[in-house]
Amino acid sequence: MRLYALNSKNTLRTLLDMDAKTFFQKVSLMRKAQKEYFKKRTLSALQNSKALEAEIDREIERVNRIVGTPQLPKQTNLFNND
Repeated sequence: MRLYALNSKNTLRTLLDMDAKTFFQKVSLMRKAQKEYFKKRTLSALQNSKALEAEIDREIERVNRIVGTPQLPKQTNLFNND
């Protein structure tokens, strides 16, 4: 069962979806957890870091399904004018 709510722009979203502020806060927590792991190298720090990374990855995948995956601009060739 999915629960839905209207956000401030009156668009429907599930209650499990992140808004921009929540995403920012989660990314900040993820970076803090990553730094903690590289500082201490403990199993618990690694597990916490990986759990936050997985949550962020799922949210990125969810948003990409909605808005599409961004395309990188075509790189120009420095040596030819093709």
